[in-house]
Amino acid sequence: MHIQLIVVSLRRDTYLSIAKVTNAYSKRRIHGKDKIQVVLRQTARQESRASQKPLSPEDFI
Repeated sequence: MHIQLIVVSLRRDTYLSIAKVTNAYSKRRIHGKDKIQVVLRQTARQESRASQKPLSPEDFI
């Protein structure tokens, strides 16, 4: 459920960077739940840097 939510609600270019982050962290043997939280925090930082305007439904997918 968590993973589906991430895939559905994030833009494709962001999802590609998530794949890299997830791969890096999985090598450190972080459990799935923690890994997802780390990825979400990372993505939030990238999104806020990318655009300072509030996110709207059109920004997704």
